[in-house]
Amino acid sequence: MENKTITLDGKSQDWSNPSKRKATVMHELGHYICARSLGYDSKIILDPTKRFYKTWKEEKENIPKMQALEESAIVGLGGLVAEEYMHANKDDALAGFMGDYKELFGIMKEIKTLKNQDFPYQFFLYMPMTEFKEYYDISSQIIEKIGGKQKLEEIADKIMPQLKDDNENIIKFG
Repeated sequence: MENKTITLDGKSQDWSNPSKRKATVMHELGHYICARSLGYDSKIILDPTKRFYKTWKEEKENIPKMQALEESAIVGLGGLVAEEYMHANKDDALAGFMGDYKELFGIMKEIKTLKNQDFPYQFFLYMPMTEFKEYYDISSQIIEKIGGKQKLEEIADKIMPQLKDDNENIIKFG
C-alpha cells in the first residue's frame, strides 16, 4: 500500500463561541486518540482564520487494504464519540460530524464491496448508523480506555488557553 496522508475534516460554526470551540477541540481529540492508539503518527490542525479544523494521520505502509479501511473507520468515528460527550442530543452530535459522515460513507462502501456485501445506499444521508456500529464501538472503547469524557475534557481544557485565534494551531502530544 502506498504511503499517503489522509485528513478528517471538521468545521465549527463559530470559533469565538467557547462551547463550540471546545466541541471542535474534543471532536478532533476523538480522532487523534483513536489514530494514536492504532499506531498512527498524528496531529491536530486548527486554523480559525480559514475555518479549517482537522486531524491528520500518516497512513501505515504495507498493511492490507481491509485493515486500512477499518482503521480509517475507527479513527473517523472517534470524532462522533467525542461529539456525543458534548451533546445530550444525538442529533446535535451528528450535526458536528457531517463532514466525517460523508467520508465514512465512502469507507463503508469500500469495506462492503471488499466483503462482497450489499451496500444499497446512493447518498451518505441514507446510510444508517447501524452500518458502522462495530467500528463505532471500537472507537468508543478506545476513548473510554484513556478515561472517556472526563479525560477528553481535561485535555481540551489544557489546550484551549493555548489556542490562537489569528493563525494555525498544531497540536501533537503523547
